Amino acid sequence: MAIEGNIHSNDQLDEDELTPRNSWLLWSAVAIWILIAGIAGFWLGSNRIISPSDNSPEASFARDMSFHHANAVEMALLLRDRTEDETMRFLALDIALTQQAQIGQMQGWLNAWRLPISSLQPAMSWMGMPVDGLMLGMATADEVNQLSNLRGVEADITFLNLMIGHHQAGVDMARGVLAQTDRSEVVQLAQSIVTSQESEIATMRDILQQKGDMEDIPEGNMPGMNHSEDGS
Repeated sequence: MAIEGNIHSNDQLDEDELTPRNSWLLWSAVAIWILIAGIAGFWLGSNRIISPSDNSPEASFARDMSFHHANAVEMALLLRDRTEDETMRFLALDIALTQQAQIGQMQGWLNAWRLPISSLQPAMSWMGMPVDGLMLGMATADEVNQLSNLRGVEADITFLNLMIGHHQAGVDMARGVLAQTDRSEVVQLAQSIVTSQESEIATMRDILQQKGDMEDIPEGNMPGMNHSEDGS
């Protein structure tokens, strides 16, 4: 989901747009959006005669990316309440809303495929790099706690550095499943994740440069993820 439109519309916002009433309306709309995404995911997932197996790349991607997304949503909601920058607030909201809706869509697939939401299989096994703890790019509990204790520019910079790495890993996971599936619903979502998150990475790097602080986060694939869409 592109954020440029939201960011450039900040000058048109009135001060009363983030009142408790409007906030309630926003999150009501979000709940409806997530419900629709889940229903759509269920319908798309069930609209194929043969469903993926429990340990298939498609099912494993849906589980792993849902968990990965939840980490991003948590950070985004923390930043929303701690930033003093309206551009950052709308960036955080955009990430939270988009990724929460995608969680609903992927869990809708699993329900349609009659597969459990969780699995005993180690995360990222389907990519040939199983992990026992957090997946690549995810913020640790200490990093999330650090973000929760910051305000203003310090919160912005911490969030951006964490989210750039998080997005890079998310893009690599999406490319990983694109190399292993031909299911249209999975291809469509994975390609959407690649496109939107690469755009957001570029935007976040620009914002960090404007704020004058940027950690040494390499561009491109996360370490250990040197694959391409053709599986090479």
